Amino acid sequence: MKTYLERINEQTPTRMWVNNPTPSEAKKGLEAGTFGATSNPTYLSHMLKAEETKDAALSAIDRYVRMTEDDHLVVALAYQEMIAKIAEIFLPLFQETGGEKGWVAIQGNPYRDDDIDFILQEAHRFYEISPNIVVKVSATLAGIAAMEKLTSEGRCVLATAGVSNYYAVQMFEAYARGVQIAGSAPTLFVTTLAAPFENYAKKYVEANHISISPDLVEKSGTEMSKKIYQIWKEKYSTLNCKLMGGGVRAARHFTEMVGGDMHVTCGWNFIDEMNRTNPEILSRIDAMASPEELEELKEKIPAFRRAYEADGLVAADLSSHPAFELFHNGFLTAWDGVLSTVRERRLLLCR
Repeated sequence: MKTYLERINEQTPTRMWVNNPTPSEAKKGLEAGTFGATSNPTYLSHMLKAEETKDAALSAIDRYVRMTEDDHLVVALAYQEMIAKIAEIFLPLFQETGGEKGWVAIQGNPYRDDDIDFILQEAHRFYEISPNIVVKVSATLAGIAAMEKLTSEGRCVLATAGVSNYYAVQMFEAYARGVQIAGSAPTLFVTTLAAPFENYAKKYVEANHISISPDLVEKSGTEMSKKIYQIWKEKYSTLNCKLMGGGVRAARHFTEMVGGDMHVTCGWNFIDEMNRTNPEILSRIDAMASPEELEELKEKIPAFRRAYEADGLVAADLSSHPAFELFHNGFLTAWDGVLSTVRERRLLLCR
C-alpha cells in the first residue's frame, strides 16, 4: 500500500519539505519522498537538544569560539556546519533532478534582518556550503531588497516569514525585477505561514476576550494562505516561483493546502504520522471560508484584515505586523539560548 506522501506526490502538485530535521530525519524524509529540507534560526537550538546531534553541535560551537570573538558569528557558523550535513544528504536528489529537487534552506542571524549589507554578506557565505543551498530572507524591506539582488545574481532564494497578501506581492514583484537584470530565472520560494498566523490569532482572541468561534479562528491562517495562493495563481504563476506553506502544527495546515501547486514544510514526526494514518486525499485549496466568516475575521481580528486585504499593509508595516513579530520573537529567543551556550563555552574553554 502506498503511503500518504507517495499518493500526494502522484495525485497532486502539492509537495512536502521536511523542516528542521536531524540527519536521520533528513534521510527518512528523503526516502519518503520529500522535495527538500528547510531550517530556520531555531535549528541549532534544536540540534543542541536532540540526542542524535547534541554532541556534534556542541563540538562545532567549541571549535568556533576558539576562532572568533564574535558570539553571533559562532552561532551562525555552527548552524552552517550542521545544515551542511543535511545538504549533503539531499545533494544526490538535487543532482539527479537537475536542480529541481533536493534544495536545503538556511536562514541567517534574526537580529540582522533589517541590514541588507549583512544579509547579502551572510547569504554569499551560505551559498558556498553546497550547490543545493537556498538562502532564506525575511519579510522586511531589507529582505525584499536582498532577495531582488540575489535573484539578479542568479541565486535561488526562499522568502520567509510571510503573513500577508502585501508581503507576497512585494516579493513576487521584486523577484520579477531581479529576473530582468539576471537574464535568467532562478527559483524563488515564497512562504505563507498559516500555522504561525493562526497561533497569533488564538493568542490575540484569548488576551482580548473576544467572542468568536474557535473553529473560525482556526481558519484564519489557512484563509490568509489561500488568498495569497489565489493571487499567485492569477498574476504570478508564469514566474519560476512557488508558494511554500510553513510552520505546520496541525494536519489542517497541510491538508487545507492540498491540491495547490505549492510546497509545504512539515516536521518529520508530522510526515511520519500522516504516512501512518494515511488519510483520504481531498483537494482543499479552493475551499474558501464564506464571505460572512471572512468579514467576522476581519472585524474581530484586525491583524487578519491587514494580512488579507490588498491595502491592509504598506511597506513600512511589513515587519511590524503582529503575527510576524510574534513568529520572529521565537527566532530571537532560540538564538539567544544558543548565544548563552556560546558564552558559557567561551568561559570554560578560552579563559
